[in-house]
Amino acid sequence: MMNSPHGEFFFYGQHAVDMALEIYGSDIIKVRAIQNEDSVTAILMYKDFNVTLNYCESNYLYYASRNAKDSVSGSVMEVTEETPCFKQELLAFYDLLQGKNNKCDYNLFIKPVFVMNAIYRSIKSGKDEIINEYVI
Repeated sequence: MMNSPHGEFFFYGQHAVDMALEIYGSDIIKVRAIQNEDSVTAILMYKDFNVTLNYCESNYLYYASRNAKDSVSGSVMEVTEETPCFKQELLAFYDLLQGKNNKCDYNLFIKPVFVMNAIYRSIKSGKDEIINEYVI
């Protein structure tokens, strides 16, 4: 939802970014994104292949596909209240609130923020945007 009252594109868009990072890795160099009414298409550019993300607001469908010489593969995630990833995210966050150790490496935990920022900048600029990140 580009106009979500919970944080515009960032609130829901991170789900597809998380999915792509989990499946295809986090070494994204730059992104290019286009908005058309209620949908956004983002190309995540890795060194040897691209991953295309599609967000469609009208039916809450997130799609990621890998485009490379050796193969093309895709993953579709239909988001509903019953989707198990939400429960896993909530339980991990609850553990953090209780002072338990983060189960995720910090760089992987924060990487979706940098990718989302680049996607958002690309929507606004219409250009490729480099992933700017601060790594600890």
